[in-house]
Amino acid sequence: MYLKRCLITNVGKHRRLDLNFELGLVGIFGPNGSGKSTIMALIFSCITGDFSRMPGNKEDNINVLSGPKEESSCYLELEHEGTPFSLYRALRAPRGTPANCLTVGK
Repeated sequence: MYLKRCLITNVGKHRRLDLNFELGLVGIFGPNGSGKSTIMALIFSCITGDFSRMPGNKEDNINVLSGPKEESSCYLELEHEGTPFSLYRALRAPRGTPANCLTVGK
């Protein structure tokens, strides 16, 4: 499986973070407290649906600067054996949007 993109919206310190990954070894660098562990835990949570690696409960991880109705989510674009797919998991989904979604193909 190849992680191509990770879009984080209103989680932890990240208001909006759009990361694109290349094939090969990837490093995430930054000062203490900058949100590196949040990125890794959120990618794991998005793939597995298990948010236990995030501190507290899901609501505790919503960015404090986001409004009460703003989306808080992780969106991943991946590829496995040539088949692209995307995953979406919301800590707080916009009204009318499912909190979990898997899309296979383009």
